Amino acid sequence: MTVNPSFTELVVHTVLYSYEYNSRDKGSENGLIGIRASVAGTYKVLFNEPEGVLFGFPFPQTQKLTESLLRSKLEEALKTVEKLGFDIAKSGREQMVNELIKFYRQLVQMYEDRSHEPVNLTISELRRAAPTYDWKYLIGVHLPETTEETEVEVNSLEDIKALSKILQEAPRDVLPNFLFLNWARHLSKRDVSRERLGCRRRLLHYFSKLTEHLALGTIRSTSDVEDVRNIGKEMRHIFHEIFDANTWLEPETKTKLKQRFDDIKHRYGYNTHALDRELVEKFYDWVPTPEKWNHMSMMRFEERANWFVDRMDLLGDLNYEPALDLNAFNRNNEEIIIPLAIITPPFYHPAWPLEFNYGGIGEIIGHELTHTFDDVSDMPPGNVGNDTDEYKEKEQCFTDQFGNVVYSNPRLNITIQADGFKQHKETIADNNGLRATWRAYKEKRQKLYGRNPPKLPGLQEFTNDQLFFLAHTQVECGRQPTIYAQFRYHWIVAVHPVGNVRINEKLKSFDSFANAFKCKLNSTMNPTKPDCRIWRHYH
Repeated sequence: MTVNPSFTELVVHTVLYSYEYNSRDKGSENGLIGIRASVAGTYKVLFNEPEGVLFGFPFPQTQKLTESLLRSKLEEALKTVEKLGFDIAKSGREQMVNELIKFYRQLVQMYEDRSHEPVNLTISELRRAAPTYDWKYLIGVHLPETTEETEVEVNSLEDIKALSKILQEAPRDVLPNFLFLNWARHLSKRDVSRERLGCRRRLLHYFSKLTEHLALGTIRSTSDVEDVRNIGKEMRHIFHEIFDANTWLEPETKTKLKQRFDDIKHRYGYNTHALDRELVEKFYDWVPTPEKWNHMSMMRFEERANWFVDRMDLLGDLNYEPALDLNAFNRNNEEIIIPLAIITPPFYHPAWPLEFNYGGIGEIIGHELTHTFDDVSDMPPGNVGNDTDEYKEKEQCFTDQFGNVVYSNPRLNITIQADGFKQHKETIADNNGLRATWRAYKEKRQKLYGRNPPKLPGLQEFTNDQLFFLAHTQVECGRQPTIYAQFRYHWIVAVHPVGNVRINEKLKSFDSFANAFKCKLNSTMNPTKPDCRIWRHYH
């Protein structure tokens, strides 16, 4: 018999089944709803439990889920429930624990016997194959436009049937007890205020769509975005010259590197859909009202919102990126992202001279492009000669240089040494990005002004080369950490060096900087070592 699930059963379904939107055709709204009986790992989605646990318990592969272990965990949860003021009758306690142990063991067995045989079915076909619940109702909770003919992608029909059978045969009280005791056990180990803070942060992330829509009403500029895109094109040309000039690379490796580099997508500015007020309003129709904010309502909103964002990306111009995101190199999608938020001062302004725009936004583009190959693992497969060994040696130079930086703060009575290995990808990107941008700037300046570039009024005492480096240092200006936790984060945890180290160390390795400011050899900013660089012949 097919039934509409109760709220408790609906919650359990949300925990034990996972749903996702799989785009089918680019440029259209056609897509499939993917369903899987995930069992393991989905509990973390609801309660932010880390990977490697099954409903708060270790996976059976890492720790045998014995009856005694289950019983001790459940007793622990019951004690928490009693501390919260709930009175559990002694006569029913043993039965509750035994029923839950059986339920858990069934779930674990299903996880161990899981299969993977994807099949596409309509909702009506899925109901006939697994008639436990009204699947149109269940999926409709996540996607309201679901009909009997909506096609879904079932990860494993056998898993769906097995889990549906477990839920159908479970005693009536098992499902609410399962949820409540897991919540209680979890509650005793976590700061609930942090959970609520995380919930609010996730909601704020989606509210950025509205912020973006409002911001684009005042700050968007198609010409500015196009100008920065042209700087990006110049940088791509420069990197081709760099590959060709480096003698340590074998010709075949150069060809592969250039091909991978050319395949990188560039996304500048903003997604044009952010300008569509009707579309933005439709997105926020799904935001739960304050009195309905909870984990379930947020999960439901997030799933819908993610599907909606996927559709916006499919329908939108994929050369653009959300305007208020961070600049980045996205390794998974093989793309660099330069959002509108940084096509603004202090990184860029259309009226600024070359020195400031290339020293600012130009270096950022060079930095992100360098992330295409900032690690030996990025070397093309099957490269010939000793290219990989040579790269490792050059990479080690950066690890050693930044790993030798020690910071002392007498006020906080701390001395911390940087982690050069953890930060080596960012320091390589900083170093190479600056060198490539410098070359692009010099070529552009020569093309526009020859040997007589204009001076900047009010700053005539500085040469144009000096202004380039001064402009570049401005983008790293910021407040230094003032408490130990912040220092520790910047020096031990963060992948970027702290601002002053980030600037000074890469400039020390760049002789063009020393030449511009006439730094004496073996001085602080012009040491004989280290001379770290991946690519040679930049200038």
